[in-house]
Amino acid sequence: STKVNPSLVDFSKTPPQVKPKPKSKPKPEPETPNKKAPTPKPKAEEPDESDEGTEDSSEGSDASPKTPPASWNVEGGESNSVNSWVDDQESSADNVDGMSSLSRDQKAAVVSNLNVVGKSGDKLVIKPTEGNNMWRIGKFGSNIGISMVGNSSISAMIPMDAPLTQATFDSYAKKAIEYHKSEVADEAGMGDGFEVAGNEPMAYVTLSDMADGLTGGIAKDSEGFPDLLAQRYNVVRAPGGDINASQPGANPEQLLRTHFAQLNENGVTNIYLSIYAHGSEGAMHFGNNKITPAQLTGIIDEFPDMKVTVNSISCYGGGLAEHMEQYQDTKGNAKDRVTVFTQTKGETVNYANTSTKYVTVYNASLAKYLAQGTGGRPGNKMTYGEAHVRADRDAKSGQLTDAEVYTSRPNAPSAHTADLNDMGQFEGMA
Repeated sequence: STKVNPSLVDFSKTPPQVKPKPKSKPKPEPETPNKKAPTPKPKAEEPDESDEGTEDSSEGSDASPKTPPASWNVEGGESNSVNSWVDDQESSADNVDGMSSLSRDQKAAVVSNLNVVGKSGDKLVIKPTEGNNMWRIGKFGSNIGISMVGNSSISAMIPMDAPLTQATFDSYAKKAIEYHKSEVADEAGMGDGFEVAGNEPMAYVTLSDMADGLTGGIAKDSEGFPDLLAQRYNVVRAPGGDINASQPGANPEQLLRTHFAQLNENGVTNIYLSIYAHGSEGAMHFGNNKITPAQLTGIIDEFPDMKVTVNSISCYGGGLAEHMEQYQDTKGNAKDRVTVFTQTKGETVNYANTSTKYVTVYNASLAKYLAQGTGGRPGNKMTYGEAHVRADRDAKSGQLTDAEVYTSRPNAPSAHTADLNDMGQFEGMA
């Protein structure tokens, strides 16, 4: 079976020996990822019946809405290939190591600097300065990890450059509790029946760094995802929808804008965008090319009738979390028109297994839960929002990465699950 384990391979641009918060340009990979598009045309007006002398062509005169070509449809039947892919994802999601033991030197530092009150298996147990919750401490990849005794989904990853002091531990323990409270409150409405689509065509699009072994591997091993989505939704894929933004001289912003325009011109009003790229705090990187969060939402704003869902694996969220904190949908008028999922908070990296399959715990778990009760598989069918909530919980338990989600509101700040209001209160946060 496929096993997810921390292999020091993450989606940042920082090697393990270097401070993991790139501020300006992407740093080297770890050792082991304009021209405006034309304004969407308005629907053609009904011809005036009194204008009998005007010769009419079939193009542009039909007021019925456009529909995508039938050749774009993705079949989501009970195919063996989809089921095999889902089985791989489920195996990956269910076989996660979680935290490993600290090194001898790290244990000595913990004993010297923190309030150690016992052991849980091979993990030391720490008590915070305030409160009665006990915490296991270990490591995941290059980072120190903590998880609450009795509820491992309340966890946090402490960046490797943060000083290992009681104050640092206290701040991250508090952060984990506050994030958990916010996610239970569910400000973004994920557990309230959130869906990425109804019956309308939803285009599946990828924006990937295929030149990088890690991000390219993730993109390739995720090829079954649109087929799984097609068992739940009316999925279409247009030619050119797998965008390799790492090609020399490529402009990710323009490539994405051009494809959005193609979809819009063919009657698509819903897009699911998967981003497979390394990240810094200000951008998603594709080799020497990049796209910033402002450029991404700028493209979305150019198509105000388009519903867009973004799922990004990038470390630090590629800066999307901080950007969406301020984003207001001033162009569209639909609630939840723009939904952005980042698989990490703004201060931490993301990890992937690199043994037989390239996968993040979040994506593997998301596929596992979306597959339940669909395509003839057993179990109760979940909404997309419910699947996200469970995948987020699994990722926090097994990989200590904590997903973010933002849903837009017309002319108002985006709703945010895990909103602490003061994101600067924790060390290492942007």
